[in-house]
Amino acid sequence: MNADHEISISNFGQGPQNAHDTRAYTGGSFYVNLSKIKEYLANLGYSVGVGANGKVVDYYTYRISGTQADLVNQNGTPYVPGKNQGLYIQIRKVVTVDPAASDQNILTGDNYSTNGIEVYDHKGIVVPFDSTDIKVTSDLNNEKPGVYHVTYTYLPDMVSRTFTVNVFELKASDATIYVGQKIPTGVADYKATALDDNGNPIPVTVSVDDKNQRGGLANEPGDYDVTFTIANGLKIKKTLHVLKDQSSVTAKDITIHAGDKVPDASAFEASATDEDGKAIGVTVDTSKVNNEVAGTYPVKITAADGQTKEVNVIVLPKETPDNGNDSNHNGQNSDNGNDSNHNGKASDNGKASDHDSQNKETNLNGNNQDQQSKENSNNNQKSGTLPNTGQQNASLLELIGASILGFLGLIGFKKFKKN
Repeated sequence: MNADHEISISNFGQGPQNAHDTRAYTGGSFYVNLSKIKEYLANLGYSVGVGANGKVVDYYTYRISGTQADLVNQNGTPYVPGKNQGLYIQIRKVVTVDPAASDQNILTGDNYSTNGIEVYDHKGIVVPFDSTDIKVTSDLNNEKPGVYHVTYTYLPDMVSRTFTVNVFELKASDATIYVGQKIPTGVADYKATALDDNGNPIPVTVSVDDKNQRGGLANEPGDYDVTFTIANGLKIKKTLHVLKDQSSVTAKDITIHAGDKVPDASAFEASATDEDGKAIGVTVDTSKVNNEVAGTYPVKITAADGQTKEVNVIVLPKETPDNGNDSNHNGQNSDNGNDSNHNGKASDNGKASDHDSQNKETNLNGNNQDQQSKENSNNNQKSGTLPNTGQQNASLLELIGASILGFLGLIGFKKFKKN
């Protein structure tokens, strides 16, 4: 028998003429070499049977006796197949991969699943994947879309099974909005993109778990799941953060008088915060304020993020001087007393005509002075100012003195006429 042949037939006792006959005769035998069969089965995850010695069978021998063929293993263990079953070769599973695991779809960054993949030893016991009897080879790059292959090999039998891993890409980002804003549902809102296992763009669907939200608006702070899915069912989840809106703009009204300078920006004590409560810059527009005319004028406060607030500059009429100063000025305006003193000095000339004239002027001035004194008194009473008693007392003394001089002059004039 030639061990290199898959099947060898020996027809012992049949004579030379039948030595090369391919038919089997009673008393002859078949020799089946299993090396080619094992080689064929090895890449399918199978191998031939194991003998009583725990080793893989290398060949089978059939001895023909009567109408039955006895199957004898290499170690001599007989096997008698049933009627009409023909030749028998034992096949056993070594590496198995379920159909669901044989062609896997994963996303970039993920690993393939080992569910449905099993390796068996010669006794039919499952071998753990971390065993040194198992070797895993792969061209997989799970960071890039593509079609890759992974092979599990059971080293004692050199039996392997290869399966396919298809890598797809699906990316998206978390999103943040604030209470009162519209809930985003578009692919662009989350920067979502997808590529198939050939690197070509494919569609993405978006689903937002918008519990506790109403009318498409974010009504309550919280985190909400957003699911992104591609056609083969692969999906990822991201988060929609709904935050409390802390944006604000504050400023105050300002009151000035007509003619005052227009207040600068700092006078309004303006400030602003963004949605996260962080301080941001503001600008103050006072272009509509007319500081020369009384009225109320709007001032626009604008925050760096676009928020606005309007306050007012209130322009009051121009202030007038205090009335008390005017009344004091009027009370000092008295010149009659000085005129009386001046006239009194003129009586020293000693002339009668001058005395008469002086008396007339004195009386006239006295009357004028009385009249002026009354007017000043009335003015003081009306204006609410106190009388200037020093000036009035001096004027009264001058009047009395002038009267006495006039009287003495009249007596002297009468005596002069008698003489």
